[in-house]
Amino acid sequence: MSEEEREGIVGQLRRMWEELRGLVPLRPGAVCAVDGGTLHDHRIFGAAGEKGMGPFKTETEFKWNREYGEYGGGNGEDGSGEVD
Repeated sequence: MSEEEREGIVGQLRRMWEELRGLVPLRPGAVCAVDGGTLHDHRIFGAAGEKGMGPFKTETEFKWNREYGEYGGGNGEDGSGEVD
């Protein structure tokens, strides 16, 4: 790969990262799937498969859940599974 090609790829990656950093979260502070629902992530123990975990209204709720289990109101206080 030439130096010019390498610089082109680096430039593309830089623009992509800038675009990602510019995204505004729909629910600031929430830890949930993009649609506001349950997380399904094989990298997090207990979040894989159909059950998943969350959603969590705050990062504090998410961290509490990871350390101690369910957090107070947890999965949407109204039981809907959606984060307000």
